[in-house]
This record gives sequence, C-alpha cells and structure tokens, in this order.
Amino acid sequence: MFEFFVFFSSIFSVFSDALPLLSEEVSVMDDVWDALTYKLLVYGAATVAIGTTIYLVVQKRHFTSPGSLQKQSVLLPGDERIHISPFTKIREDGTPDLLSYTYEDGRTLYQAFVRGLAQSNNGPCLGWRPGPTESYNWLSYQEVLDRAFAVGSAIVEKGYASGQSTYIGIYSNNRPEWVIVEQACFRFNMVTVPLYDTLGPDACVHIINQAVIPVVFLDTTEKIYKLLEKAEETPSLKIIVLMVGEVSAELKSAGESKGVEVIRFDGMLKLGQEHPHKEQLPSPEDVATVCFTSGTTGLPKGVVLTHACLIADIAGVFRHIQENVEFTTSSKHFSYLPLAHMFERAIQGVVYLHGAQVGFFQGDVKILTQDIQALKPQLIPAVPRVLNRIYDRVIGQVNSSGWLKRTLFSMALNSKKKAFDRGEIQFDTIWDKLVFKKIQGILGGELRLLVSGAAPLSADKMLFFRSAMGCWVSEGYGQTECTAACTYSYPGDLTCGHVGTVIPSCMIKLIDVPDMGYSASEDKGEVCVKGPIVSKGYLKDEARTKETFDEDGWLHTGDIGEWMSSGQLKIIDRKKHIFKLSQGEYIAPEKIENVYIKSVFVAQAFVFGYSLKSCIVGIIIPDEEQLMKYAKEKSINMTFQELCKNQDICDMIFEDMEKVAKDGNLKSFEKVKKIHLSSETFSVENNLLTPTFKSRRKTIENAYKSEIDALYEQVEPATPTPSA
Repeated sequence: MFEFFVFFSSIFSVFSDALPLLSEEVSVMDDVWDALTYKLLVYGAATVAIGTTIYLVVQKRHFTSPGSLQKQSVLLPGDERIHISPFTKIREDGTPDLLSYTYEDGRTLYQAFVRGLAQSNNGPCLGWRPGPTESYNWLSYQEVLDRAFAVGSAIVEKGYASGQSTYIGIYSNNRPEWVIVEQACFRFNMVTVPLYDTLGPDACVHIINQAVIPVVFLDTTEKIYKLLEKAEETPSLKIIVLMVGEVSAELKSAGESKGVEVIRFDGMLKLGQEHPHKEQLPSPEDVATVCFTSGTTGLPKGVVLTHACLIADIAGVFRHIQENVEFTTSSKHFSYLPLAHMFERAIQGVVYLHGAQVGFFQGDVKILTQDIQALKPQLIPAVPRVLNRIYDRVIGQVNSSGWLKRTLFSMALNSKKKAFDRGEIQFDTIWDKLVFKKIQGILGGELRLLVSGAAPLSADKMLFFRSAMGCWVSEGYGQTECTAACTYSYPGDLTCGHVGTVIPSCMIKLIDVPDMGYSASEDKGEVCVKGPIVSKGYLKDEARTKETFDEDGWLHTGDIGEWMSSGQLKIIDRKKHIFKLSQGEYIAPEKIENVYIKSVFVAQAFVFGYSLKSCIVGIIIPDEEQLMKYAKEKSINMTFQELCKNQDICDMIFEDMEKVAKDGNLKSFEKVKKIHLSSETFSVENNLLTPTFKSRRKTIENAYKSEIDALYEQVEPATPTPSA
C-alpha cells in the first residue's frame, strides 16, 4: 500500500503550484504557516482519501493451505524412504490407506457424469462455437447422455458386443462428439482408444491392430482417406464414423472398395435411437481407456487405465484444491489440450463430477484466444510452451515501451509479489485495472485457476502469471502410466521451482541411480510411484511392462527427483536420455537444454553427443522476435532465415549461450562446443515434438544428422586414414 501513497502524493506535488484556486487561497492568508498547514491538510486529506479508496476496492483471494506448508509430505518408516500425503490415513497394520474416490456416487467415469447431471440440475455441459464470430452453443448433461446411449446402441446394433472385449477408436480434435462417444463407451462398458492427429499412418495402424479396433470415430474426411490407404493392414477396422459434415458418394465408394463402411455421426445417432439396446455399466475395476503414449522413440505403448485409476487421480488432485477452488455449475473449463492425453481428460473428469461446463476451441490454434475470450472460462489447463509465448510477448512489449509504462509495470508486479508473502492473490486492485487488465483479457478476464503441466514452468514465469492473472497458478507432475498427476501444488504455497507434493492417491519413493551420482539417502533419485492411480501395464506388451512396472507394483518413471526440505518434489533430471562421452562422462541433455533456453536468443535447443566423441554439440532454434529486434538495433537488413545462416549471428548467440551456461553452473563437458542455427521450429506438426511437446530425440537426431556431423567435423575432425 505504501507505493500507492508515494505515487499519488507525488502527483499532487507536481500539480501544487499550478492550481489557481489554491494560489488565491494562499495569497489572502495572513500567515505563511497557515498557508503551509492548509496545503498539507488538502494534500494529506486527498492522499489518504485516495489510498483508503484503493484499499477498499482491492479484492483478495486468501488461499488456505490444506496442510502445513512446512511439512507437505510424510516419510514412512523403513529403508525405502516412501513419502505419502499428510491426508493419507494409516491403517492398523501400518500400511497407508490411499484415497480412491471423492464421492460414493461417483466411482466410475459414467457415475461421475450422472452425478454432474444431478448437481447441475441438467445444466449446460458441452459448448462449441459454430463460427469465429458466433457465441457458444450448449448441450445439456441429459442431451449428452441421450446421444451417448444412442451411439452405444448403434455400435451394438452393428454387431459389436457391449463389454470389455470391444475397443472403440477416437481420432479427432477436441469437440462435443468426442465426449459423447466416450460416454457411449462407458454406458456399454466398452474401452476407448484415442488416436492422435500427429502419430502418423504407421502408428495408427499399430494402435488399431494392437487393440483390434472395429470402429473409429473421426472428424475430417482427410483422416478417413489416410485410414483407407492402410485398410489392407488393419483387417479389424470395419466402420468409420465421420463426426461432422457429409459423407459423399465418392467417400462411401472408397470405403466399400476397402471393405469399410463410412457413415455419418447423425446416421449412428438415428440407428441407435431406432434400435435401443440394454446398457452394460462398468465397475471401477473395468478398463476405461487404453491411452497410447507417443514416446520419444519407437512405436507407441498402450497404457491400460481403469475407471478406478482415473477416479482416484481426480480425487487426489481435488483433495488439494477443494478448500480453495470452487467448482460450481456455472464454472467453465476451456478445452484445447488434446483429449487423447490423460492431462485433459482428468481435468474434465473433475468438471463433470461437479456439474460444471466444458467449452471447446474451434480446432484452430491461430484463433485460440478468440475462443477463450468468447467463453470467458474460470479454468484453463496449459503447458509451459503456451505460457512462455504469452510471457515473452508481454515482457517484450513492456521492455520496448517508454519509461513510465516500464516503471508502472514494475511497481504493479512488485506490489502483487509482496501480497504473496501475506498469502494473498489480488485480482481487482488498481494495478489490475491500470496495468494487468489487457493481459488478463488475453485469457478471457475471468480466470480463477490456471493449471500448468507436461513440463516445468520456470519460477520467474510462475510469479508473473500469478501476479498478472490474479488467480491461482498450480503445477503438477505425472505421466500417462500413473493416469495424469502424482504430485500437485498446495494452494497457499507460493514458492516456485517444484511440482508440488504427493497427492493422497499414491505414494512416491526415490531410488538410487548410481551412474548419475544420485542417492535416495540424499533425497535424490529416480521417481517411483505406487497406488490406485498406477496402470497395470501396457496392452499386449509384457516385455515393456516388466521394464517399467516392478513386481511390487511400483512405476519407474525415468525422471530424477529431489525432495525439498518442506516435502515438495523437484524434478531435476531425466534418466532415460543420458549418454556417455568418450572420456566416460555422462550427459543428461534435457538438463543442459533447460539451461540454454534461458538465453533470450534461444527458443528451442537440442543437445547431442556421440559416445565416441569427447564433447557435445547443439541444434538451436533462435527466438525470432528477439533476433529480429537485435537485427533492427544493429541495422542488419536480413530475414529471419537469412540471419540463421549468418556466421556472425551464430557467433553472437553462441557467446550469449556461454554466459547462461556459466550462470547455470554447467561443467566444461556439459557445454556445447559448436552450434547450428535452424529457422524451423521443433513442432508437433513436423513430428519433432510429441503431442505433449516433448522432443522426439531420435527423430531430431535423424533430421539434423548432416548438420551434427558437420559440427563434429569442425571440433573433432576424423583422423585421416593412413595411406598404404
């Protein structure tokens, strides 16, 4: 509050001599002392009035921690050093009683949806925009369930048995039909199998054959033709359902020639309405979905997840936030992260369980913010890649603005950060109105919870979003094999640099990784997870199941974690991607890449090394905005592509990377010796990133093999073969 008094006092001081009224009053006063007193009274009263007004209009969100911030996990007795949540009860035999569900009437995903119907009194459930300028249209909970029953009946009418033996494919962007098909499968106890837009034809063939999928629902004719091209390789596939649009005679004929029926979604609805079948509801232990993880190498693995897995994960995360984040029937969640991944599906599970609403994006990421602004959601899940772009754009505009705007922005940010120390997240201060309103407007202006996952969000960006958005920004950690999240941050814990603490639906331990120098006795090691959220294994893949899940039911994640003194988990490294250099030193490339991307000129980094070489090299994707700004300042008239080919620019970026490497305490063998600049971003579209935005390391290596070899030729030339 002190900043406000200083700020407004200075304004009055500047204008004091320019006020004729006050000048006239002073001139008629008999005593200079009276004049001074008068001025002080006027200015003081005005300052106090303004300060009081500001104080009164400030709205705050006080977050009550669900447990002690100083002891966020409990260490069980024993050599394994297992951590559990403080909320987890201990049975009489000394074993932890892990949380399996939140509500007795919501123990399967179908029951959770039906509970949402009752909670909302059949309120709006699924929303979509027919066009860029149109408002959201809504289906009610009952309308979704009715359509789901019709679709499920149609599948049975087509000759496929209800129950666990039938696997149904969904190959689509997020849209209402996705959820309708999912609920159709749940009503008839079938198993959903998502196919990703970016997996490619070979992976789709693998998934269809692995799960023996007879029916696939999809959203574009382009995808239909892709599947038909591989129809000879997928003998189980008999029906393709187009969710939206018309099925042309040509398309029907193309399907018939391959022995595949192509039908409209409306046709399936009509068929099911005319031929209703008896539903077969699932039990908690029945399989709900097989989610194929894209992986960074090889064919995807099908993670088998039961209804109990998802309900337990939803319960564990909700236990952390239930006292601070209210889910009402009017709460809206914005859905754009792929439903093919468990992060989005787990969040939607929380929404449906409480009768809230889900609004979908139109499928075009270029107009994502337009959809958000039309929906005005209270809940948005995000990945750091999206948040980083918003942060970079805002900070770039601030830094290029005038002194006054930069000063106001700095004061606003500092004021918000000071409120954190008091356990407050303010959302309606004068700073929100003057400085942060436009930033908040990017995400609709009514955000109450921003969930970050899939990768770490840096501490400075976490502080920025909590300040600028005026809402709780939470972070979690997990993977498909443990459904979604196994850790989640406490509301009220305003520290950064960690992924929260263990949820009450699982327990976590760290195990030694001697090759990398990590010891569980020092609270560092590979993260292992056990509990009702953990999958039973991979579909029809016993070998890889044994590699990942041990005999005692522990999931070995491949991530390296560290327990912090207050009980939070920090992810510090990755086990699977380490490689050894010729001198015997181990390299963890992702750790090094996370250091280099702190350079303002580096948008993406890929670090690579051969085991026969003694150093590492890097493929660098420069930050286009920052590089073009630098070029303008230096009067360099080149395109972004030309700059990436310029050796002087490469040297400049390498020099800046050297500085951040020093600040990041990289050892000499962890520093890249040469870099190659590329103007093509690693993306999901060019298959260099997985759908969860992790690097496909082998694919990137193959794509840049010639550049990598050229870099090594410069730093470690091959020894010439002696002549005969």
